[in-house]
Amino acid sequence: MPFKAVSTAGRWGILEDWTTTDPVKIHNGQGGWDEWNGNIFNIESGWGAPAITNGKIYQSVMVEPASYTLNVLIRDTNHSLDDAGGSFFVVAEGETLPDVADVLTSDSVLAQKRINSALGTEYTYSLNFTVDEAMTITIGQITTQWGETPGRFCNIRSWDIIVAE
Repeated sequence: MPFKAVSTAGRWGILEDWTTTDPVKIHNGQGGWDEWNGNIFNIESGWGAPAITNGKIYQSVMVEPASYTLNVLIRDTNHSLDDAGGSFFVVAEGETLPDVADVLTSDSVLAQKRINSALGTEYTYSLNFTVDEAMTITIGQITTQWGETPGRFCNIRSWDIIVAE
């Protein structure tokens, strides 16, 4: 943080250097970048905006054989484990992420964690994974979230991949 946007409309934008799927672009064609809270990564629905079904924001990177940890530092979230669909941080083999409905069963998923407000604010989600050969992996957030009030959000401060000790 701060994240950069390649385009903006008011408060909302599209994140630079990330792939953002159409279901996330619910704010006048924008979504994922939020100028509130210091230009943060945020997929937000509700409060007058529609629901998001199977929205994804992700990046792909080449990794060598090793054990890794993906750390995702959030500012805050109001996602609940009771929400239908759910929102997840995911590491997957290849150049895309699975659908929300498949995240728990997909063979391509190396690690996943469901986003849960009960874990508190300023929380770091740590996803541990191992790759046995050089490959492209994709990291990101996938979500199906309602469009009611209160809406759903997850303000992300940073993403960091480190070699595990």
